[in-house]
Amino acid sequence: MEHNILNEEEFVDKFGHKRYRVTCRCSSCGGTYSTPRHGISQRKTTLCKPCCSTLQGKTNGPLSKNKTKDISSQRFGKLTAVRRMGRKLIGSKKHSSIIWECRCDCGNITKATTAWLTTGNVKSCGCLRKETIRSKRKWSSQRARSLGTLYNITPEEYDTIVKFQGGVCPISLKKSSRFVVDHDHSTGKIRGVIDWKINRALAHFNDDPDLLRRAAEYLENPTAEKALGETVYGVIGKITRKAKNRRYGPESTKTPQPRNLNTQGR
Repeated sequence: MEHNILNEEEFVDKFGHKRYRVTCRCSSCGGTYSTPRHGISQRKTTLCKPCCSTLQGKTNGPLSKNKTKDISSQRFGKLTAVRRMGRKLIGSKKHSSIIWECRCDCGNITKATTAWLTTGNVKSCGCLRKETIRSKRKWSSQRARSLGTLYNITPEEYDTIVKFQGGVCPISLKKSSRFVVDHDHSTGKIRGVIDWKINRALAHFNDDPDLLRRAAEYLENPTAEKALGETVYGVIGKITRKAKNRRYGPESTKTPQPRNLNTQGR
């Protein structure tokens, strides 16, 4: 594209670099417009800014033409653009968007702007959102099927068990954020609804009552105190690798000695 260059001037930008700006004559109104010389090859028009705005339909004038992209008969999601209905002001009077009458696959007629359609913000008349909500509600039906398939109980029977337990786990006697159905792995007998962590613990004990009784007896009568002849206290809580987070029992008779890394291996 050939530009009618009138003159060229030199200037210094804010970074102190030497630049050049050229002044060209508009091919429509005869006015002038200024543009950087290094970007003139990428300029796709020989019109000044007012003439460009007029051709784009933003202002009224003798050069006003309909340069709007025609999207009629095109599909956007479940919508098909039927006809153009005019413009709609968005934010301020300087920015407007074209409104299109669209037909949804469900048969409803709705309106949407070009930007809403091309960017994917609007994909239906609203029926797609209802279908999404229904798909989310499908989880409850899947839950009901899993209860019936795996445990042979209904959601109502599940709620009856939880209500009979007082809404808490029968072992921890606390409410849980996640209840699971507990069953005997050997016979499949449904035993109750308990906390998922306790359910895993029972699985580690192989559902053996004798093993659980010995574990309870061990917790009440530990063997270390009898073997050592004294009570020794170690780290309180979970053991961490960071020494600053370790806290020892206040009644410990032994002071833990830190590891001397310089003497190791000698």
